[in-house]
Amino acid sequence: MLLIAGSTPPRRRAIQYVLGLETYQTFRTAVLIYRVTAPAAWLFSAAAYSGAAVLLSVLYGSSRPALTEPRGRRSACKNCGN
Repeated sequence: MLLIAGSTPPRRRAIQYVLGLETYQTFRTAVLIYRVTAPAAWLFSAAAYSGAAVLLSVLYGSSRPALTEPRGRRSACKNCGN
């Protein structure tokens, strides 16, 4: 490869071109925002899921099914009684 004094190698020019593209800059901004907000995201998700669980249990009753049979015993079939 023949380089003229003061010129930039083609590979470096290609990299500079890609880094200067608006879409790449948008991508880098999105990655930066994700890295800043990701550590706190689990906290917000956990709070939202917990709040939704409480709200649904209040609206529709307890989320735990009531035990009608002691453990170890199987309930009988409603059709045949077995």
